[in-house]
Amino acid sequence: MIPISWESAVYFFWAKTGKLKPGITFNAGEALVTGTKENNKVTLTKQGGSYKFINQTASDFNNYLTVEADEAIVFNEVSVGIGMSGSCMYASQIPPKESISFSLPSKYMVTFGDIEQGEVMKNSEMFDPLMIEFPQGVFSLNVTLNNDKTWTISQVLD
Repeated sequence: MIPISWESAVYFFWAKTGKLKPGITFNAGEALVTGTKENNKVTLTKQGGSYKFINQTASDFNNYLTVEADEAIVFNEVSVGIGMSGSCMYASQIPPKESISFSLPSKYMVTFGDIEQGEVMKNSEMFDPLMIEFPQGVFSLNVTLNNDKTWTISQVLD
């Protein structure tokens, strides 16, 4: 059984990834707590050779998390993402003077294999992935990979 749970806290992340592609590992350089209605927009800059988030504000668009890259960003050097429970779930390359908006899904995929946490993957590379949907107000599910390679999902009882 693989317990899957997450906190409702949402984060912005950035990582020096070079060109973002399958097989590399997204090792976050910063994790910044955000929300879907407040503090849901931030700027990524590079100062003194280091990337950092600045100017966190509220966006005009609820339920979207937006990262704006300023002119100091180096093309194909850094990626940004969003996640929960301190781990990045979705990432994208961010070019200079561009912005990326993410929305939080209610559905996630689980798979198994020889994968490192933070490893960038394409859906086509997943072995028999399972779509998991968290119902409203549910933050923890148990997922079991059975001996016959089928999946069983059960809700965690408090």
